[in-house]
Amino acid sequence: MTIETDIASMLDEYVMAGLGESVVLAGVDRISGVFDSAFIDALGVESVTPVFITRSETLDELDTAHGDTLDRADGTRYLIRGIEPDGTGVTVLRLERQS
Repeated sequence: MTIETDIASMLDEYVMAGLGESVVLAGVDRISGVFDSAFIDALGVESVTPVFITRSETLDELDTAHGDTLDRADGTRYLIRGIEPDGTGVTVLRLERQS
């Protein structure tokens, strides 16, 4: 097994089971991941932005792109502004709330 496989397996087994949420990607595909807030310091301006953490493999299979949407069960829609794979099989999607 590679480190990517090991981390993705642990992510599924522990994190997604306890903290995961199912969302609709681009209005079509249902994926699982974890919502969080990430701290950003851009040119001295500090802010918190929503992020969605999920398996890189899933996003690659679905050709996820900037501008795609994520819809939560509560009706909140987010626009994908950043796609940040970390090299371990996990990707952080930086989001912008739409509704």
